[in-house]
Amino acid sequence: MLLSVILLILPTVPAYVLNYPAFLVASAIGLIIVLYIMYSNRTWETLKGKVVGTYFSGVFAVGVTLGIFFSAYSKPKLFAETGLIFIIPFIVQFLLLLKNILPSMISKDLLYFSNGYVPFLLVLIIGSVIGRFLSSFYPLIILYSGTLVVAILVFLYFRRSG
Repeated sequence: MLLSVILLILPTVPAYVLNYPAFLVASAIGLIIVLYIMYSNRTWETLKGKVVGTYFSGVFAVGVTLGIFFSAYSKPKLFAETGLIFIIPFIVQFLLLLKNILPSMISKDLLYFSNGYVPFLLVLIIGSVIGRFLSSFYPLIILYSGTLVVAILVFLYFRRSG
């Protein structure tokens, strides 16, 4: 638990005070800790190791993301470009874990999982990603509201009555 808190705070505090060099050093320390955990647990061999690696790299990625969020009003591009480098271990670990879990997850039951909320969230995420890559939020408010309407319709379609 303490290691999780440390990995969360390391990049967040320097970014909150807008100190880029401290953010860089603290994030590098967090990255070294995550890489050590990944190496010591051999996260590329067993499913348990992949879960452990995904957890700790995910906690660190959340800390980096919070740091980017806190610095967004001042120097968003500088912190975001650096943060993208530091979340690479999470992306790698997540893909390694997904390779083991995805074949068992893909089925018709996934659409009905949690009473229709999974397809609802999938439609919202896909619509927001497409909208974000096209332009900024305000000119595409119609796309976002249309995605929300389609997501609600998908939710109602896959929802089980009863």
